[in-house]
Amino acid sequence: MKDKKLLLDRLKEYADRGVLPMHMPGHKRNTVSYPWLKELGGAYDVTEIEGFDDLVEVDCRPGVRSFLSVNGSTGGILAAVRTAVRPGDLLLMGRNCHRSVYHAAEICGARVRYLMPDWDEEFGIFSRVQPGTVEEALKVTESEREKKLRAFPELEWAFPPEEELKKQDLPAAVVITSPTYEGDVSDIRSIAQICHSRGIPLIVDEAHGAHFGLPGFPDSAIDCGADIVVQSLHKTLPSPTQTAVVHCRSSLLSADELRRQLLMFQTSSPSFLLMAAAEKAIDYVKKRGEEEADAWIRRNVELWRSIERLPGLKLRMTDDGSKLLIASGIPGEQWMKRLREEYSIEAEMAVNDAVLFLTGMGDDYDSMEQLSFALMMEDRLLPPYEPVSHPAPALPEKVMEPWEASRLPKVICPIKKAAGWISADYGWKYPPGIPFLVPGERIGADAVEKAAGLGMRTLQVLR
Repeated sequence: MKDKKLLLDRLKEYADRGVLPMHMPGHKRNTVSYPWLKELGGAYDVTEIEGFDDLVEVDCRPGVRSFLSVNGSTGGILAAVRTAVRPGDLLLMGRNCHRSVYHAAEICGARVRYLMPDWDEEFGIFSRVQPGTVEEALKVTESEREKKLRAFPELEWAFPPEEELKKQDLPAAVVITSPTYEGDVSDIRSIAQICHSRGIPLIVDEAHGAHFGLPGFPDSAIDCGADIVVQSLHKTLPSPTQTAVVHCRSSLLSADELRRQLLMFQTSSPSFLLMAAAEKAIDYVKKRGEEEADAWIRRNVELWRSIERLPGLKLRMTDDGSKLLIASGIPGEQWMKRLREEYSIEAEMAVNDAVLFLTGMGDDYDSMEQLSFALMMEDRLLPPYEPVSHPAPALPEKVMEPWEASRLPKVICPIKKAAGWISADYGWKYPPGIPFLVPGERIGADAVEKAAGLGMRTLQVLR
C-alpha cells in the first residue's frame, strides 16, 4: 500500500466520511439497528473496496516481506509449504509438526520423511530438532542417490548429471516447529546453514514465538536464517484470535509466490477488523515491545522462584520464558479441571501429569499473583513430586504416502479392532495438534490405546 497510515487509522477516517455502503457486508455498518455490532467494532467492518486490499503486507523487519493472515498460522503454513513443494517432491519435516504441516504435505502430494526431535522422558513430550539430526537425514538422502547409480552402472548415460540428480532427490524443503508448544527452541542458525549449503529452503513454524526477538526472549527464526517463518500474533501478543503473520527472506523461495499462495488459503473477503487489529499489535510491539518484554520477564521470574520452593510441583525450564509447564504428580487433566473449578484458572492444556500455562503480553502482576496463589494452595494438597518416566513413542510403519491413502476407498473401523489396518485417518489430541497417527501408516497397538484414551471410538482405515 502506498498509504503509510495504519489500517486502523484509515478505517476510522473512512467511517467518519459517511460513505453510503451499497456493497457488502449486509449489516451496512448500521450499529444503531444492530447494537452488538458497535461492541464488536462493526463501524470499521468494510470489504475490499477502493483503497483497501484483500491481503495486507506489513513492515516488520528491514529486508523481510511480511504478510498478514486472517486464517491464522494454519493458512500461513499451508501457503509456505505450497510455495516450496510440488507434487512428488520430498518434504523433510519434524514428526512433532502441527497438523497443518501434514495437511500441507497431503495437499501438495509430497513424499514425506520425518525428523525425530529429542524426547523429554520426564514430561513425555517432544523437544528440539537437533542440527545433527537434519544433517544425518540429508546424508541418508545422498547415500540413496549413490545406490541408484551403483545399481545400474551400465545405464549411467540415462541418469541426469550428478549435480542435477542431487537436486532431484534432495528435499524440496525442511519444515520444523520452533518453539515447541512447551517452549523448546531448535538451533535455527545451524539448521539453516545445513539446509542452505545444499540449496534447500527452511520453513519454521514459529506460531508460538511471535514475541521472539524482544529482550529476554530467543531470536526469531527469520533473524536466524530461515526462509519462511510463520507466527501466530494472537498466541502471546495483544492481537485477536485468528491473526498471524508470515515472514519471507529468501534467495531460494519467492515472496511473490508466497503472496499468491496466501491468497489461495484464506478467504477472498478477509476481516479488516482482524487485519487492522493485527497491524496495530505489530506497531505497538515495535514501539513498546522492549518495555513490555522487560515487565513480562520480571513477572515470570518472580513466579518461577516461588514455584521452585514448592516441593509438590516441578517447573520444566525451557528456552521461552513465556511458557510454564508444571508437573504435579497427578493426571494433568484432573489437575487442570481442579484449577478451573476451584480457582477459576483455565490453563492451555494438560500433558501426562503436567499442565501448561501460557503467559502473554497482556498478563499483569494481578494475574500472575492469582496463579501463584493457586499453585501455592495446590502444593499443600500434594505429596513431594516424584518424576515418572514416559517412554518415547515408536514411529508407526509407513506403508504409503498420506496423499495416497487419502485418495483410496475407506471404511469406518471400531477403534478396538483397528490394530493392523492401514490408517486413512489422523489421530491427534488438540491441543497441541501433533498427530500420533497419519494416513498411510499401519495402526499399532500403542496407537489404538492412545486413540481410545482420547475417547476416539472409530478410525477410518483403507478398505
